[in-house]
Amino acid sequence: MKKSLKTKFTLGLLCVSIIPVLILFYLHIKSFYKFYDERTSIIASGEMEKAVYQIDSAFQEVDELVASLIHSRYDNKYCIQSIADMEYNDTDITAMQRLTNYREYIYICSNLICNNKYVEGVYLFTESGYTYSYTKTKEFYLEQNFQDSGWYRKMRDENLYQLVTFWDSPSRRVNGKNILEVRPVADEKGQRTGYIAVVCNNNIMEAVSYTHLTLPTT
Repeated sequence: MKKSLKTKFTLGLLCVSIIPVLILFYLHIKSFYKFYDERTSIIASGEMEKAVYQIDSAFQEVDELVASLIHSRYDNKYCIQSIADMEYNDTDITAMQRLTNYREYIYICSNLICNNKYVEGVYLFTESGYTYSYTKTKEFYLEQNFQDSGWYRKMRDENLYQLVTFWDSPSRRVNGKNILEVRPVADEKGQRTGYIAVVCNNNIMEAVSYTHLTLPTT
């Protein structure tokens, strides 16, 4: 009987001693995880904002380049607009005239995109169906059946000012997806006379390092 009472008394003391310790341990763990969750949430939010800013800056750089292409002057005229106007209004363009247009077009494009790390090629699609193109290192075959392509129909049918989309080349020679930005070219009266499209590489997306999205470790 005495042994039983002693055992119960001992167990009672143990419970009284251990339970507060367990409660404190639980509260400590709960506080730690709450702090960790808040910290990782803040860091992840900050890194996401940084990633969005980097991508936005890259696209803004491409936007500015496209605007420069459209408004670049050659021999006291807007080169891209002049070529598109000629193809729109003149049904009897000679081979020599197109050769001259091509030389001016290549001069403008090569100067503007040579040092740009995102843009790989520039295409001018005219209302006559003729396409002018310039690429840094390889062809993308954007002109193949372009009038049946989704991006072209979307620009025309919806009368868009700008379209940015992922694009797969119709040629098997070109692997992977590219980013395409398209804008209309218009004459002085605002009549659309063609479309200018730039093919961008994936450096725009790769500008965001994967390390930016890595949660901290303890």
